[in-house]
Formats: sequence, structure tokens, C-alpha cells
Amino acid sequence: MVRTALKKARRGVRNNPLPEKRGHHTAFNKFDEDNMKFANDHIDSFPKVPPHWCRKDTKKDLLGDNSRQ
Repeated sequence: MVRTALKKARRGVRNNPLPEKRGHHTAFNKFDEDNMKFANDHIDSFPKVPPHWCRKDTKKDLLGDNSRQ
């Protein structure tokens, strides 16, 4: 571990270690905006009904009976 740190320090400019390279990659599980819009439009195309147990306290909707086909 110490050898690796010293080796990286020698490669740096003016004995400063090189900057961190972790976390600078593109996430593989992210969707682009077009795919997200398509999926959201598809989900919104299904009929929705408010939940029967707490209609006034929630902003969530459930899929209607037509979704059970």
C-alpha cells in the first residue's frame, strides 16, 4: 500500500499526488430522456382510480379494473 502511494506521488506534478479518478464514469443503469418520456407516457395511458382507503390523504393513484385483462 505504501509502495503504491509513493509510486503515484512520484508520477504527480511537483510531488503532488494525481487527482482522484473514482466516480467519473457514466452510470450504466441510467436511461435517456426519450426512453423515460416513452415509459411515463405508456404508464399514464392506463386508467387510474384513487385508492379507496385514504382518498383525501394521498396523491397516488391505482390502476383501474381495466388493467386486469
